Amino acid sequence: MRVMLVDSGEIYLERTRAMGKPYPHSGIGYLATTLVEEGYQVTIVDMAAQQLSRNDVADLIRKTHPDVVAISSMTYAILCAYSIAEAAKSAGCTVIAGGVHPTLLPERTLKECSSIDYIVCGEGEAALPALLAHLESDHIDTLPNVAYRTETQIKKNPVHYIQNLDDLPFPDWSLFDYSLYYRLPTDEGEIALYQINSSRGCPYTCTFCSPLHGKKVRFRSAENLVQEMKVNHEQFNARHFDFADSNATLHKKNFMAMCTLLGKEGLSDEVGWSIDTHVNHVDKALLEQAAKAGLKFMSIGVESGDQTLLRHIGKKITLPAIEKTIKTATALGIRVKCSLLLGHPYETLETAKKTFEFALYLRKKYGIEYYYNLVDVYPGTHLYSMVEQGEGGARWISGKRNNWAAYRRDEPMIEVNDLTEEVLQTLYRQYTQVLDEQRGSSFYEGGE
Repeated sequence: MRVMLVDSGEIYLERTRAMGKPYPHSGIGYLATTLVEEGYQVTIVDMAAQQLSRNDVADLIRKTHPDVVAISSMTYAILCAYSIAEAAKSAGCTVIAGGVHPTLLPERTLKECSSIDYIVCGEGEAALPALLAHLESDHIDTLPNVAYRTETQIKKNPVHYIQNLDDLPFPDWSLFDYSLYYRLPTDEGEIALYQINSSRGCPYTCTFCSPLHGKKVRFRSAENLVQEMKVNHEQFNARHFDFADSNATLHKKNFMAMCTLLGKEGLSDEVGWSIDTHVNHVDKALLEQAAKAGLKFMSIGVESGDQTLLRHIGKKITLPAIEKTIKTATALGIRVKCSLLLGHPYETLETAKKTFEFALYLRKKYGIEYYYNLVDVYPGTHLYSMVEQGEGGARWISGKRNNWAAYRRDEPMIEVNDLTEEVLQTLYRQYTQVLDEQRGSSFYEGGE
């Protein structure tokens, strides 16, 4: 059976700054490798990296005639995914959707796009091969993680999570054309980035997020992680790994064991790596060992410079703890990037100014890099419910509610208190312009 895996989206919105896509979608990497091991013929289409339009993908489907087209989609790309699904269905393909948006809204996705036959919700490494094996059977109702239509209704089967992540194969990056992806500038020249996952799940309750992999966190062993890094270094000359976890240091003992093993395997001098983490799960001892093991970059969620607003966002952190973490990391030579939000419920002109001033202070003193995002209100999140209820002075901008084309990160979706759409746009431009004028530490952009 021939399967085409499509990473939808004609643009790359993972970061707000203009840059190439840094690496292939690790979820598609896991799926593709699993399917190849199961004997399927797999073609991967990465629209952003290959700079393909939805019409280009439609032409490719008509030319190659895959049996199945499986499309992964974020919310901002779901309309593009629908267009590809329609083209695939008209070409006689079975169409399967997955990724964050279809997982959070399976019933709505199937209602909005009649060309999608099935949705794989959540983790697909076990669910997708099982679905492919049962396409011609009457036993779809027994398959975990699958949503589908019957003659009278839309049904969603229970979602199961893979418990032993060490059982997953290492993604085979030779399935991707790595020449298409962004390369990290270093003193020794440009190097490719390789994504790696050390865990799945998140225990936190930030308002703007809905964990795709559930709240219970499952961890890969330190040995398994280091083995993957070693294999990729030997096979692909991988020299930098980007951990995709939202909190790579949550399991401190396992993280420290990984750092120790990197040294024992001689990798700490050969490869660098970056993490996303939480202020409450790092300390000086951990960062010292991580720096020795090759940690180069660290992203943390700051979100606001106002302590009260941080509580409304669900961030269980303090401003002094944020600065302490940044100070410790930068003193060890670890570059830090902070994510910042503008326009969350309860935001006011005063709190917005506090966030900007805090970010500017951190940028001047510690050279931080930053993401500054106008709040996107994703379905399935607590933030969405807050806006629906008008909590904290939040209200939808006309035409933005459930408008999937409106998810742009640099355009407001909601107004809040005295912050109108025009005011939010003005503040966003002013704040980012001033921060850009203050040189940072060149986290990924490299050209500053």
